Amino acid sequence: QAGGVLSIPAGASLDMTNPAGVFSWIDGTIGGAGSLNFANGSTFNFSGTGDRVIDGLNFSFSNLVLPNGSLTLRSGSLSLNGTTTLPAGVDLNLEGGTLTNNGPMSVAGNFSLSGGAFGGNGALSMNGGSLSLPSTNTVAWTNTGALTNTGTLSLAGTTITNAIDNQGTINLGTGLTFGQAVTNSGTLVANSGSSTVFSGGLTQTNGGTLQLNGGGVNGNVSISNGMITGTGTITGDLVVGTATLAPGFSPGAITVTGNLVMNTSSVLNVELGGLTQGTQYDWINVQGAANLAGTLNVTSYNGYVPTTGSEYTFLNFASRVGDFNTVNLNTLSGLSVVASAGWLKLVQGSTAAATAALTQTLQTNPVLVIEDRLDTAVDAAVQLKPEPTPAKDQPDVEVCP
Repeated sequence: QAGGVLSIPAGASLDMTNPAGVFSWIDGTIGGAGSLNFANGSTFNFSGTGDRVIDGLNFSFSNLVLPNGSLTLRSGSLSLNGTTTLPAGVDLNLEGGTLTNNGPMSVAGNFSLSGGAFGGNGALSMNGGSLSLPSTNTVAWTNTGALTNTGTLSLAGTTITNAIDNQGTINLGTGLTFGQAVTNSGTLVANSGSSTVFSGGLTQTNGGTLQLNGGGVNGNVSISNGMITGTGTITGDLVVGTATLAPGFSPGAITVTGNLVMNTSSVLNVELGGLTQGTQYDWINVQGAANLAGTLNVTSYNGYVPTTGSEYTFLNFASRVGDFNTVNLNTLSGLSVVASAGWLKLVQGSTAAATAALTQTLQTNPVLVIEDRLDTAVDAAVQLKPEPTPAKDQPDVEVCP
């Protein structure tokens, strides 16, 4: 078939029984509610570079290698068994019907889903290809095979039921839920307006990057390696291992609704570019407990120079345990870290170090500070107390009867 529409009505069939018979599909639509049958060694082949559409019939292929062009499922069904291969430049489109993947599927081309159902238990490997699932999609996604990505996934508007190993790029849109664990060693991009649910948690390894482009992550996040950057919200706990927490794309703000946990290998990068929190200098807002350790790096953004007395509250928290093991001020000399019950700030000026020391002492042992002040006051009072006036000698008085 080189084009046009082949429609087989209900109750009818097209039978290929000649052993030498070959049905070659180059382009066009095959539809209807009837059946297309092959027997006695007759074969069905994809050839050419056309756009092929399934609209009503039920197809089943084993070890399919789709050549150039495209295959679209509009209605009916398509079952893929054995190993399915979509080379680079080939498009597989799901617009309706049911696509069932029962074996490993390797996609170097483009896989687009806008409607219908995607099921089966076969693994899906995006080997440099792309997968598109727009926010307007109506796809019922029930496939449970492992999903490995070295290409680009643009996902929104559905629940993904696969465990995912991302080594490429995943763009996170609105209305997206991951039902199983997600491991990221590539790039995850949370776009504006999104709040992706990670029901099985998100773990980042091997130099991966989580970019918050105004979007959010809903679930506990463990960054054992790599970087988290941008502006957005993590609804859950954030654990930072041998990794870097760097708000903004210079500067920005990250909110953590749960707890923040850092260790001695963790790095927090803070850029100062002005006096406005979250837009001119970096800010992390932890609504739970902040367990601090590791290294604090402070740098100037766009040549900014802090003036004497300026303050930059870069970290807020409900409670705090620990401190940074190392503070690198780089070219910003004169800054000191000042701690209080609910925040850490950078203060520029000659009195900043003394203020920081007093604030830290008040936090760690306020009773001793108060006792020191009371002792000083008592000593001063004793020194100011006047000596008693000695009594003057009085003459002896004799009372005569």
